[in-house]
Amino acid sequence: MRLILLAALLGGVAADDSTCGETPLARSTASPSIEIDSSSNILDFLNEKVLEESVLADIRTNLVAGKVVLIRDAFKLEFAEWAHSLLHTREADNHYLSTDGGVFTTRNTPKEAGAFYNKTRANELTWEINEWERKSRDRDRFYDPNYPGHNTVKHYTQPTFGEARAMRDVFSHNVSREFMSSISGRKCDGSDGLGLGLKFMEYSKGDHSNVHTDFRFDWSTNLIWYLSKDWKPEWGGSFYWANSPNSAASGYLSPAFNSLVVFVPTVASTHIVTPVRDDAEGRRQTVAFRYQSTESRPFSTANPIEEWYGRNKEDMMKLTATQAEWIASRMNPGNATNLARRKKLEELKVSVRNYLRPFDDSVIIIEDPSLTEDEELLDEIRQNLLLGNLVVIEDAFKPEYAKHVMRALNDDELKWSREVVRPYHADVPGHVTQSNTLDKTSHADKVREALRPLDHTTSLEFFSSLIEHQIASADLRPSFFDVGDYSNPQSGNSDELAFIWHLSPDYKSSWGGALMWLKAKMAKNKYFHQSFNTLYLFISNKDSVHAVSPVAFWSKGKCLTVSGSYELGSSKSQQVNDDHLSELAEMPEGLGELSWAQKRWLARDMDVMTLTKDTYTQKQLHSLKTQAEEQLQNPGEKQVFTI
Repeated sequence: MRLILLAALLGGVAADDSTCGETPLARSTASPSIEIDSSSNILDFLNEKVLEESVLADIRTNLVAGKVVLIRDAFKLEFAEWAHSLLHTREADNHYLSTDGGVFTTRNTPKEAGAFYNKTRANELTWEINEWERKSRDRDRFYDPNYPGHNTVKHYTQPTFGEARAMRDVFSHNVSREFMSSISGRKCDGSDGLGLGLKFMEYSKGDHSNVHTDFRFDWSTNLIWYLSKDWKPEWGGSFYWANSPNSAASGYLSPAFNSLVVFVPTVASTHIVTPVRDDAEGRRQTVAFRYQSTESRPFSTANPIEEWYGRNKEDMMKLTATQAEWIASRMNPGNATNLARRKKLEELKVSVRNYLRPFDDSVIIIEDPSLTEDEELLDEIRQNLLLGNLVVIEDAFKPEYAKHVMRALNDDELKWSREVVRPYHADVPGHVTQSNTLDKTSHADKVREALRPLDHTTSLEFFSSLIEHQIASADLRPSFFDVGDYSNPQSGNSDELAFIWHLSPDYKSSWGGALMWLKAKMAKNKYFHQSFNTLYLFISNKDSVHAVSPVAFWSKGKCLTVSGSYELGSSKSQQVNDDHLSELAEMPEGLGELSWAQKRWLARDMDVMTLTKDTYTQKQLHSLKTQAEEQLQNPGEKQVFTI
């Protein structure tokens, strides 16, 4: 009966004859027990609702579109309880740390011993990591997934005991691999030992993983199965999907028991594991499966690879990192003798290169500013701010002023307040910000005097001119992020011009404390590391999702920042002209093409009664006003599909 159901699901795919026997392979001795034999595969244990054809079709559609799929109650309860018992009775015996491509592992150390957090071991590793960075060199590759700033700290074990092997065999069964290939669009046909990476993982207090993609080698499809019981979102450890989140709240996936996250590693599959809080009482436990593709067709221009990957945009999703790297870097279209084929191969090479390095219009970086003298540059900044982009200005202020502010904030007599804010927004229970701050009441005279130019009337007028909105006052908050401090992904609920000024000289990217702009299209473009006298400006609204990466324990610098906001008033001008307004009134679907500033004017500043006396047109404009406000509150398309 099971094989008949399988054929219906997979279009006639049959199990490998060599794995279809009924001889029992393993029976768990843990409680609860479950029987697994050599024919057992993932279809035997998935929740029946997942196997409904309409649900599978939705999963396929969303995975191929580059979204993450979250399945609640993914497996039958008895299977989940059995897997939980395996994790709960076994300690993760490796403490793993990765930074900028360097890997450091403490083996066979109980979590309670602190491993990386033990002072002696931490001091040893601090020297090892910084010495490794000093000697290492960047590799010259077209696409390198080891982007600066990606730090990971976690516990794991590669299970080899009997029951774990039984679990591995379930997920690596030929039927399981065919099933995963059918829903992901990627081959999952690697043989055992190559096609599947199985790890039991546990994120303990302080453990985390910064923005990364898992787009490496021949990694094909990833499964993350959460087996933590009674885990609370406020304890951290959330999986955060950072691929163009349409709001801060939409990306948080708390590790609820028996929930499964599925995604296809691509250049855009950016995600985070937020730090586990020191007051967490539970155990954040997961089983991670990483399917790989074994490409049986050798890559060569003699093969019709332009037909495999070059037909349409969706074909790019089929490419593993190894395949994409070969096409972008090593494929020589000139090897094709046929001119028509050569042209197709050249087009394929260009399209894959663009896929690996997409044009990113969410950030503008200004390296040689002369803001008060260059009207064209000011206009470019203005346009990008009004579009909702991040503006990065290097060497933003005169060096003597930046050093003056830095010296004032480094005064040993300052009384910094330890601040832990959670949740920052009521609708984001997983958000935590942890740092040291100075509020206005605790500003020393030196600090107050140093920051006064930023709140001067002339400064307010200047920033007001940049965003074409009234600005009444500034709220500036000096802060520094100490070892272990961070800010989880957040976005603004009110419209403000956000102001972040980095003031840390000689600060290394691996030390953490980077501003992470999660609207950027590539993982490495989401990191903006501490750089002395660099200013970041953006409109703080629903889709301006950003974070600060955790400061590493091996950091030897002071992550010093002046951040704050300028509260926006009404727009200084009509952002949508009358002709465009008439078009939108008749065709409101055009709202999606408008900038943030245009939508805000429609929702907040448009005075319908003064624009027209016609009651029908007034009704249209009021409807337009409501829809614009809705888009401000819920911008963009959701990137998480939940079952």
